[in-house]
Amino acid sequence: MRKIVFILILILSACTTKPQIEYPYEFPYQPPVSIEYRASLMMVGDALLHLAYVNDGRKADGSYDFRPSLRYIAPIVRNYDLAFYNQETVFGGKELGYSNYPRFNSPSDFGEQMVEMGFNLVSLANNHTMDKGVRGALNSYNFWKNQPVNTAGSWGSQEDRDLLRVHEINGITYAFLAYTYSTNGISVPENQKYIIDVYDEALIKKDMERYRDIVDFMIVSLHFGQEYSHTPQTRHKQMATFVAQQGADIIIGHHPHVIQPIDFIGDTLVIYSLGNFVSAQIGEPRLIEMIASVEMVKIVTSEKIYYRLENVKADLLYNHYTSSYKQFTIYPMSKIPLTLLPNRDAKYLEYVSIITRLQPDRISIGGFFDE
Repeated sequence: MRKIVFILILILSACTTKPQIEYPYEFPYQPPVSIEYRASLMMVGDALLHLAYVNDGRKADGSYDFRPSLRYIAPIVRNYDLAFYNQETVFGGKELGYSNYPRFNSPSDFGEQMVEMGFNLVSLANNHTMDKGVRGALNSYNFWKNQPVNTAGSWGSQEDRDLLRVHEINGITYAFLAYTYSTNGISVPENQKYIIDVYDEALIKKDMERYRDIVDFMIVSLHFGQEYSHTPQTRHKQMATFVAQQGADIIIGHHPHVIQPIDFIGDTLVIYSLGNFVSAQIGEPRLIEMIASVEMVKIVTSEKIYYRLENVKADLLYNHYTSSYKQFTIYPMSKIPLTLLPNRDAKYLEYVSIITRLQPDRISIGGFFDE
């Protein structure tokens, strides 16, 4: 009996002993696989189509060709995935009469030629959107609706405004929203508030909540700021901060008609004012303009998705025309002939310092027109 018990103990011991497994080699550490997506965004300011500029583009047959004035900008636009500008004046239709300040109406030929150049992100929310009333705003919206671009800030119906618009470029999704501080006192019918998106914190919060968790980046255009001031005012800093807190990644500012600094609020890029793009305004500060760009980056790993902005760049443009308001041309400021702007180099340095005043180490100057 004792012998049988001893044999059983040996058998049970053998059953409970873990086998020793020898691996022929060690498995190396495998880092998480990552995929990187990038999309570039270029930005210019207000297209403020005074009649002097419009008439300079008028041809003998009554059509309009603004390409000569934009010939130095056109070659670089298609270098970017997204190209933004603010269409300050409405395309209300010839039947409403083309008109000048204070209530503009402009030929849609300009919009067609901007699209032809490659601009594909257009803000329609500004203080001149209602210059020709409801009819002008809706005519302008209907023009843009038929263009291969993304617009924001003015709509054709409430249903249209409420439609969730998630855009995609190079594997990156984004939302594009636009708001204006005012309509210059022109009232908007109570049942047609969708025609223009006026800055309102409750509205903005509601809009941005719809997109916050479903897009990679939120781009917000703000028509705001103190006219003719190179410094953002406290109120406008507060507005930008609120929009940043709602989840905006990029805030594109315009309206002051002069440039203002680029800043960061946390991780949010804020361009307080790009200045004008085209206009017939008078005076050096209104003729010196900004072009800016940034890269949106999404890195997807097996563990997490990372988002960041890279390569923030800016440079200056110069809007030149003759004393008789002819030969409008938007030049890269660093390349405008000295015969047209004798103090070019000194003024270039002066205005670049405005751009970098708040973030001198995070903004690169130049790189647009080096080719």
